[in-house]
Amino acid sequence: EVRSIQTQILLDYRRDFSKHAPGREVPRVNMVWDSIPAQLAKENKKFVYRAVRKSARAADFELAIQWLIDAGLAYKVQRVNTPRLPLKFYEDPNAFKLFMLDVGLMGAMAETSAESMLVGDGIFSEYKGAFTELYVLTQLKSRGMSLYYHAVDHSTIEIDLLAQWHDRVVPIEVKAAVNVKAKSLRTFIMRHPQLKALRFSMLPYKTLAFSKIEGRHGTYALIDKGENRDREIRKPRPSIRAQLKADKAKTAPKKAAAKTKNHDMEV
Repeated sequence: EVRSIQTQILLDYRRDFSKHAPGREVPRVNMVWDSIPAQLAKENKKFVYRAVRKSARAADFELAIQWLIDAGLAYKVQRVNTPRLPLKFYEDPNAFKLFMLDVGLMGAMAETSAESMLVGDGIFSEYKGAFTELYVLTQLKSRGMSLYYHAVDHSTIEIDLLAQWHDRVVPIEVKAAVNVKAKSLRTFIMRHPQLKALRFSMLPYKTLAFSKIEGRHGTYALIDKGENRDREIRKPRPSIRAQLKADKAKTAPKKAAAKTKNHDMEV
């Protein structure tokens, strides 16, 4: 029943595209809208215009993207190259990620069942990361946070989200599984030790229990106060190969400077 409602909502959105978007932009709005799940399933989730249409340029789809954002149907998360306040000053207008407004609707669009989204199997491993990141994004957006992401050209380091919250920059790593190893986050924090990061993952709490509280409505998740979730990110081990190379360079005898022709003539 829920999936049928979600499917109907998606159909209603398409009708709204035809009714309210500028006539010449309707096909482009549909193309951008349809491309969002596939864009987020990539390892590099940066929006690529050529993934919408071959040989497409930014000018072809800028209005369509902005229409979806103004309609409240998509979130645009800009890239920042430098994690400094205010993040708005350091955003790259040419690089961004585009998210849908809701996890369930993206599941319906991708024809992915709720069980496949939640259960840890290898069939939807790429999409699962996209669903998890979208879920975290929508929860943070509901709290009024300004969100960006961090990446640098010609580097594998990427931070899923950067939040500007109470005059602080907060790097956020999102993991769709229990494996919380994050090379990018570890390297990023080593370069910017003044920042404190957050990591969201499926790693369970060791002391998690659910219970009702007398005098209060609902069910509460209870976690022992001794649960340690703030362990420092371990520094990477030094490379043995690099160390051997450095030691060899130190002990190698220095080569005598070659004599020039002018020097030979002077002697």
